Amino acid sequence: MERLTWRTWWDRLRRGPDIAEGSGVVPFIPPRRILPVRPTPPSPVLSPPTWSTVLRTVRQWPSGMPITSDLLAQRFGVGRGQAWRWLQRLERAGLVRVVLGPPDRHGTRRKQRFVS
Repeated sequence: MERLTWRTWWDRLRRGPDIAEGSGVVPFIPPRRILPVRPTPPSPVLSPPTWSTVLRTVRQWPSGMPITSDLLAQRFGVGRGQAWRWLQRLERAGLVRVVLGPPDRHGTRRKQRFVS
């Protein structure tokens, strides 16, 4: 009996307040799982971005602008791995300046990257 009581109590709590049928309010039903974040698919008309496209675009960005692999992935519609490789390549090319951030409580210092 006790288990049934708790179950009905939890069901009511999960359901939320009762809403009158004619009120026009639609109850919120949460998604069963969080949808994965994917890069925006490239336009079918445009070809996939090349290294020369990345270079040309990054050279137009203002000096001192923070740059991350997530920014590159979102801007060019590629995966995080490709964006990370491009970011490392931009560092080697001298277009991205690396600054070590302050150490955290474990002594680890994160790299902060800015357009040169």
